[in-house]
Amino acid sequence: MFLFSSIEAQTVLNGLIMDNKNEPVEFANIVFFSMPDTVFVTGTTSLKDGSFGLTIHTPGSYLLQISFIGYKKHHQEITIREGNITLPAIILEEESQALNEITITASRPVFNIKNGILTTEVENTLLSREHSMDDVLAQIPGIINNRGTLEVFGSGQPVVYINNRKVQNMNEVSQLDVKNIRNIELITNPGARYDAGVNAVIRIYTLEKEEGIAVKVNSALRQSEKASHYENIQIDYKKQKLNTSVYYNLFGYKNKSFQYLIKDIQTDTLWQYVTDRTSYPFQKFHTFRMNVDYEFSPNHIVGMQLNEEYSNVDDNSREVNTVNANQKRYLDFFVTSDYGGTIHNSQLNAFHNARWNEHLTSELNADYVFYKNTLKQDVKEETENNELLTQMNSLSRYTIYAARYAANYHPSEKHAIIAGADVSRINGEGDMTTEPALVGYLNYKSKETKWAVFTEYNWTNTKLSLNTGLRYEVLSSMYDDLTSVEDNVKKKYHNIFPSFKISYSDKG
Repeated sequence: MFLFSSIEAQTVLNGLIMDNKNEPVEFANIVFFSMPDTVFVTGTTSLKDGSFGLTIHTPGSYLLQISFIGYKKHHQEITIREGNITLPAIILEEESQALNEITITASRPVFNIKNGILTTEVENTLLSREHSMDDVLAQIPGIINNRGTLEVFGSGQPVVYINNRKVQNMNEVSQLDVKNIRNIELITNPGARYDAGVNAVIRIYTLEKEEGIAVKVNSALRQSEKASHYENIQIDYKKQKLNTSVYYNLFGYKNKSFQYLIKDIQTDTLWQYVTDRTSYPFQKFHTFRMNVDYEFSPNHIVGMQLNEEYSNVDDNSREVNTVNANQKRYLDFFVTSDYGGTIHNSQLNAFHNARWNEHLTSELNADYVFYKNTLKQDVKEETENNELLTQMNSLSRYTIYAARYAANYHPSEKHAIIAGADVSRINGEGDMTTEPALVGYLNYKSKETKWAVFTEYNWTNTKLSLNTGLRYEVLSSMYDDLTSVEDNVKKKYHNIFPSFKISYSDKG
């Protein structure tokens, strides 16, 4: 009975998106945010005829946002009650760009779906004029930048590849130059070649660089309560078969923030808690990247890339707290916090891309990642008669080793067979101490080993495509609590993950 009433409470919102020429808009992003906190709830994209449908599970007030590159964003507040809703047609207003006092309209990006993969052309489209990669990705159908985190509708956070190399740190994506992007693929139903836990994949392909040397320098100053700044330099060099690049970025962040809170609790007494907090965050980030690749022949390319990130983080704050009882001052206490630490992240990748003949290609990638995080926090709490000092120190360290090989065989234009294997090893350790010992002493070590083999078969014709695959995965993990043997955990599993997908695309 409860299940039946829950289903009845769902609301399906239907709509139609048109442009000012009364033509349907396909691939528009339709996003629902809760009100008034504008938290992302759900999203979808419009179909070829401009229609869309969204299922809303909870009644309430929402903000509907519709966006498509080349058009102004459409915002509309909607109240969801029981029963389905059909909106009047929504007309998007075209957005032109002014250049030297002449209004022009650039060519729109080309979206194409083939074998269930959405490909977005960036080169020579409106997307190539965006300021950053974050802006570009947010314009792709089915993707949203959810408060700084990239998400795919219905699939969560994606795994990202750049030129067939898996990205370990999303900062690398943000640092890409939009003008160097050729196209971007979005895969919302990954097959057997990807890890079983992967629900969405974004593959970014860059343009081939021109021969010669290029130097690019950027600098900016941002003023809030305190001044922040960044400076970076990138040097690219290409000569015949050799391609190299060096990048360095320094980002210094300073600010002063204020927080004033009042909280009332009514019991037999009206308790009121007033907090006046001032904090001074400071962060300094160093980013270094170097990559080299060499083309032994048009069909064989090898290369490596090194990424180094080092950051210092400090946040000093002071709180003045007042407790009132029935509107009379009951207690004053002060909290001072000094928080600081360092983060070091190092990544090394090596790859080999090969075309053995007109039917067979392969990709080999090997990765090493080192991560270390050291934090320290001193908190002093003071009242009129007491003082308590709490000190916390923590250290965590991880190393990752991973390798992946995949071969792609195309006996004809309609058929493709993919087979390969991947393996990874993660070692971790950490400890945390507090004085006085409020939560005890934490000291642990962890290990995880995973390997898998996979195979896929793809068939496609003009409108119909089929993808089927099989993945066999073995994982073993161990967590050793060095302070309490009872908390040790060991796991091992081996599973077979089949996949099957049929796609139909009517371009007529």
